Amino acid sequence: MPRMNEEEVLGYLAEPGHLCRLATIDESGSPYVQPMWFTLNDGKLLVSPREKSLWLANLRMEPRVCVLIDEETLPHRKVTIKGEAKIAFDVGRDDEWLDVYRGIVERYWDPKSAAEYIDSTKQLSRALVEVPFAYDSDGVTNWRSLNGGEDYSGIWASRYWEPFTLGREEGTGPLEGQDAPRGL
Repeated sequence: MPRMNEEEVLGYLAEPGHLCRLATIDESGSPYVQPMWFTLNDGKLLVSPREKSLWLANLRMEPRVCVLIDEETLPHRKVTIKGEAKIAFDVGRDDEWLDVYRGIVERYWDPKSAAEYIDSTKQLSRALVEVPFAYDSDGVTNWRSLNGGEDYSGIWASRYWEPFTLGREEGTGPLEGQDAPRGL
């Protein structure tokens, strides 16, 4: 599928309401995925685990993560981020970054509801975790569905293309330059 340019990716990630799904590695080496709220700020994806979150414990053992931000409706935009998470503020330092947390919550709720939520859960100490984000880094990929009228040929990564022609045996090659996608 086509890649989004940097402006499109940043615009998508700034839209309110999208959840990110953060994958960590647990003590047995298995993946653990948790959906959560996020914000993007100064080249960092910011998320906030509660003190007893399993994924926070996982990060303390192994900081490598993979994050997916996607949508279920057209245009089916997707952004993945692989990298090492860093605990920017550990549990118990909530007051030092309360404005950042307020910004995260207000991406999902109106300011009044966000303030009520923050106030009603202030006894649940949180940490602030950051995952590096740079559009052109090796760890960031993205794609979107086709827009009306776009030609699908050649838009997938080359690893998905194997020349062949529908109706012919594999390995005999294309007829008259006709290629079809494979492995989708």
